[in-house]
Amino acid sequence: MASSIRDIGVVLRTIKLGEADRIVTILTKENGKIKGVAKGARKSGSKYSARLEVGSVVDFQWIPSKRELVRLTQTESVETHRHIRENLDLLNCAAKMLDAVDALCEDNSAHEELATLVIKALSAMNQEKNTNVCPIFLIKALALEGFSPYVQSCSSCSKEEGLEYFSLQQSALYCTSCSKESMQRVHPHVRNTINAVLEGKTSSVISNMTEEVAHDIEMIAISMVEHHSGRSMRAISV
Repeated sequence: MASSIRDIGVVLRTIKLGEADRIVTILTKENGKIKGVAKGARKSGSKYSARLEVGSVVDFQWIPSKRELVRLTQTESVETHRHIRENLDLLNCAAKMLDAVDALCEDNSAHEELATLVIKALSAMNQEKNTNVCPIFLIKALALEGFSPYVQSCSSCSKEEGLEYFSLQQSALYCTSCSKESMQRVHPHVRNTINAVLEGKTSSVISNMTEEVAHDIEMIAISMVEHHSGRSMRAISV
C-alpha cells in the first residue's frame, strides 16, 4: 500500500462529485498542483466541510495514485481568511487570484514560489482588507512564471515617457506615437506602478495605488493570464 504524503497548500477550487463528495484542486508548497477526492465532504458534519473552502490554507494528507485524482485522507485548517469571506470585494479579488493561479499552473509540476506567494498575498489581503493586493499579486505571479509585461520603455521606439497603450500580443507598453487601434489605453501611472511592484516595493504600492491604476493593471494581468494559459478565467472579469 502506498504511503501517504503531507503538505501545506491553498484550495484553488472545488467541484461537486456524486451526492456527497468533492473534487478539490490544491496548490501545495512542495508537490505542485494536485486534484483530490474528499469523501463525504458535502455531508452535514463532515470533517472536511469547513476546511476545504476555496482560498483556505490547509495542511493536507493524501494517498498518491497513478490516476488523475488522489484520495484525501486528512485535513487540518491553517488559515481561513475570515475577513476576506466577510467582504464581497475582497472575496471577488481572492477569486481572481486563485483563478489565475489555477490557469498558470500545470498539474503535478513544482510551483513552490507561486504557492508561497499566493499564501502570503491572501494573508496580506485578509489582514489589510485592501483590494490593491490583487493586481500586485497578479503581476508578481506572471513574473514568477516568466510572463512579466515589458514596461521599461516603448516596445517600438524605446521612449520612456508617455507609455499609455498596452499590446496584449507583445505583452508590452507603447507610447502614443507608436500605438495602434488594437491596443488598450491605460493610465499614465501604470508603467511606474508595475515597475515598483517588480522592484519589490509592495507595501508602498498597496497604500498609494489609485482605483484607476489598480483597475488597468488588473485588466492587463488578467488578459495576459488568459492569453498565455489559453483559458478564460472563471472569476468575474474587470
